[in-house]
Amino acid sequence: ERTWTADARNLISMASTGTEAEHFILSSGSEQLQLTTEPAHLRIALTNFDMATITGVITALDSIPIAQGMIDGEVLLPTSEGSLLSADVTISDLHALGTELGTLHATAKQGRPDAYHAEAELTHTSNRFNAVADITTGATTAVEAKADIDFKDLSFLKPFVSDYLYTLTGGTAGDIHYKQKGDQLDLDGALTFANAGIGVIQTGAMYTLPSESRTLRNGTVH
Repeated sequence: ERTWTADARNLISMASTGTEAEHFILSSGSEQLQLTTEPAHLRIALTNFDMATITGVITALDSIPIAQGMIDGEVLLPTSEGSLLSADVTISDLHALGTELGTLHATAKQGRPDAYHAEAELTHTSNRFNAVADITTGATTAVEAKADIDFKDLSFLKPFVSDYLYTLTGGTAGDIHYKQKGDQLDLDGALTFANAGIGVIQTGAMYTLPSESRTLRNGTVH
């Protein structure tokens, strides 16, 4: 059981402008969580912070933790009119549902009150994933996202699709482009499969793609 220590002067108060923190530093060994009130932001700084501190109370049906990993980075939450969101976080040794995913680096920046830009990069010894997304809110929400995929071992996805697939093997690589404006959706891309096998629980069928390419146009596979 870990012991947490806090600065004796730590103080969190709720003001009309939001949460205000003074000397709020929690530490346990090399782990640290610090909240700092700035003129336009609440800064949340995480150092070697174990996700299990938060997610440990939430487990899957078979008692497997939902997520595990070590977090380093900062999040700036806007606290005044005109201030904007910003975040830069790295999660190392990331696991989800007991499956090793690798290292995730994610950034988010609010360019203006109705516009957000986000990037994510997942690296692993066998798999790689890069994604960029731009979101505009307002009268009509618009989303444009692009993803570059290189999964040499698809089996890591099995815990997330186990309700639908009884097996998932092989690899795939390619890119996907997603666009949404209001109710209009568009999904395009191209994927190349290598020795891929997909077993569908509902039908019991097994589909194999030894070396094939598939394209997506307007959400339809060709």
